[in-house]
Amino acid sequence: MRVVIKINLVRQIKFSLCDPAILKINFWATISILTLGAMCFPAHAQNSIFTGNEISNGPFSSHQQFFYDRSELNASVANTISGGSQYFYDASVLNASVTNAISGGSQYFYDTSVLNASVTNAISGGSQYFYNASVLNVSAAHAIRDGIQRFYGASVLNASADNAISGGGQGFHGSSVLNASGAHAIRGGYQSFSDTSALNASGAHAIRGGVQVFYNASVLNASAANAIRGGIQYFYDASVLNVLVNDALTSNTNIRFGIWLTGRPGGTLKLNGYSTLIGAINNISAGAGIIENGGATDSVLTVDTSVLGNSSFSGLLRDGGTGKFSLVKTGAGTLQLSGISNYTGSTTVTGGTLQAGVRNVFSSASDFTVTTGMLDANGFDQTVASLSNAGTTATNLKGGAVGTTLTVTGDYTGNGGTVLLNTELNDDRSRTDRLRIRGNTTGLSKLAINNVGGLGAQTVEGIRVIQVDGNSGGQFVLSNGDYAIGGQQALVVGAYAYTLQKNGISTPNDGDWYMRSRLKDLIPSPDDPERPLYQAGVPLYETYPQALLALNSVPTMQQRIGNRLWRTGAESNADISTRSDPNTGSWARLEGTAEHFVPTRSGSMARYDIDRYKMQVGLDGLLGETSAGRLFGGLNLYSSNGRTKVSSSHGNGSIHTDGVGFGGTLSWVGDNGFYIDNQAQVTFYDSKLLSAVAGRALVDGNDGYGYTWSTEVGRRFVLSPGWSVTPQLQLMYSKVSFDSFTGAFDTAVALDSGKSVRGRLGLSLDHENAWQAKHLRVYGIVNLYNEFMQGSKVYVAGAPVSSANERLWGGIGVGGSYTWADGKYMVYGEGSANTSLNRFGDSYVIAGIVGIKIAF
Repeated sequence: MRVVIKINLVRQIKFSLCDPAILKINFWATISILTLGAMCFPAHAQNSIFTGNEISNGPFSSHQQFFYDRSELNASVANTISGGSQYFYDASVLNASVTNAISGGSQYFYDTSVLNASVTNAISGGSQYFYNASVLNVSAAHAIRDGIQRFYGASVLNASADNAISGGGQGFHGSSVLNASGAHAIRGGYQSFSDTSALNASGAHAIRGGVQVFYNASVLNASAANAIRGGIQYFYDASVLNVLVNDALTSNTNIRFGIWLTGRPGGTLKLNGYSTLIGAINNISAGAGIIENGGATDSVLTVDTSVLGNSSFSGLLRDGGTGKFSLVKTGAGTLQLSGISNYTGSTTVTGGTLQAGVRNVFSSASDFTVTTGMLDANGFDQTVASLSNAGTTATNLKGGAVGTTLTVTGDYTGNGGTVLLNTELNDDRSRTDRLRIRGNTTGLSKLAINNVGGLGAQTVEGIRVIQVDGNSGGQFVLSNGDYAIGGQQALVVGAYAYTLQKNGISTPNDGDWYMRSRLKDLIPSPDDPERPLYQAGVPLYETYPQALLALNSVPTMQQRIGNRLWRTGAESNADISTRSDPNTGSWARLEGTAEHFVPTRSGSMARYDIDRYKMQVGLDGLLGETSAGRLFGGLNLYSSNGRTKVSSSHGNGSIHTDGVGFGGTLSWVGDNGFYIDNQAQVTFYDSKLLSAVAGRALVDGNDGYGYTWSTEVGRRFVLSPGWSVTPQLQLMYSKVSFDSFTGAFDTAVALDSGKSVRGRLGLSLDHENAWQAKHLRVYGIVNLYNEFMQGSKVYVAGAPVSSANERLWGGIGVGGSYTWADGKYMVYGEGSANTSLNRFGDSYVIAGIVGIKIAF
């Protein structure tokens, strides 16, 4: 007998017998709200009674209801079950076929009983418990939106609809199973698995969200392509994620390993001979997790961190079977390994960074290949079987302490990749990271050196950065130099430049690679084979004070104002005296020189050429007069400009200097031909130093100053009418200075000394002619010069570099002056050539001046 109870507005219904029939209760339409008391629907029920009162809950909202012997409850209106406790035994069935059919209460299913959730949001609350192989079938999208579902024994949750589970919490115990066969079957919620329970993800994108946690020996079986497309999966204890098909995981797969029970491995990812992509592998407990092949055929795990970001795994990577395990790192981001790796398959980096977190974490049994990504030992010694490098291989990408060694037990192949090492660039004893290759090298690689704390120093043997025990057939080229010189990249540290050189000095066939700051590596036969290789700025820094000293020079009295001594007799050539010029006047002069210097001492072997110009205007006046002669005083202003071209094996360049200044003069001119002339000047400079080799300005707008004092004495002796000779002696003191600065390459530059004390001994032969208020004087002069100081010195990053020119020079010159209008106007000029005498013609100065004077 089949009994069907139809409930609408019920106050009290009484059953006397259920018999062995199926009691079926249907709720349809929108019924009035009832509360049922305790009910029992057994096979042989006696006096079954339910009573109700009109409230805002569904028919099952309190007390307990029991269903036996394949009883069937169809919940076809909202809130049918909103409270109480419902028990289903003996294959009984609850059909939740309307939204919010189950919104509260607790439902218990025993003995293969079934709950069918066939509409969206069918289960929106309450707690459902399944025992003894009972089943929850979810065949509609978002059918489980909330509530708590617990499965025990061999109970099963079948999620066959797309987006079947989008909320709630599902717990699986014993041998219970969640079958996720629908696309996006698990879209949300929290699923936990313990004991030997399992989640079978057999649908495409079966897991798209939520959190899945596995304890004890529970299992997640991914048996469809792209089975796990989202969510977060946690694995504790001896739980396992089984990959049962290629590409079962995706770049959105995010698994984490943790230790729940001491002594357990913290979960295992088992590839079983298949290959797949994964987005993130992380630890929530240090040392947790095993990732292995575990199959008879080879497998590859590709970690793509471009979607979920960086990963850090401190567990074990191993073959775990007869098939090899291989690892591929791809995508932007970093995968850090800090556990134990002993797999024998290959390791490939095609994107992002594969980074070590502890010493020897890279598998020494694996052949490594770096294509477009980066392999980073991260400051920990590592050993690999072989290395093919087309990307970047770094001993310590973040820098810091040096001393890391990356050892390749087999062969190294350079495919245009970069090796990045950290080195303290000082002398031969410098600490350094090192690439050690026990096998052979082939191909071409770039080497980038990161200086860590080095100040620069002269090397002899060099700093060994790459050691090759086998055949050194590969080529390494420095890739991060600051400039190229002699066809090689040079890396600047302090005052020195380092280049990469193959073979040692004392072991010329060792095949190793060294960083050396030695000039001989660029010039096979320098004057001094032990010279260091200075950086490109040193020749300019060294020459800088010499260029300023050249601009700081002062002229002779004749060069400054023309003739101060003139004839006094009639305008005939018969009576030329030595009476001094009484006129007060103004003057202007232009001076230009072309200078070439080959210093006798130069740390950088610099030679330089100076083109300089000086425009000067002055005013002279008579300060006093006696029967013996006259005292003159004067003031002047000037501007100067110098262009210095520097040539050196260490690097060429130029110095551009502009100067402005003022000066004063005080002169005594006796009627007997004796004179004494004093000059003082102060100049302010602005300079720019340019390195042609480095292709950059070393410093721009550097301020400097200079001052000069000169005393010149002489006496004119008349030889015959119109002819005279004048011996001269001049002593010049000059000092220059410039502001200390930090130039290119972060190099500190400071002047130590920039002084000159120079003497001149001269003799001029003069011829004068006067007529009709006009006066012409021409002369020739020979000079002998001597420098009494030791040259200049500059500190470059603490290293002293000095420059000194030849001390003894000789020179000749010719000049003249022409006055008219009774001495009111005068033009004058001189041309001269000077050269060093010790190495005649090596250094020289060619000068010319022209001036005009107007008397008041």
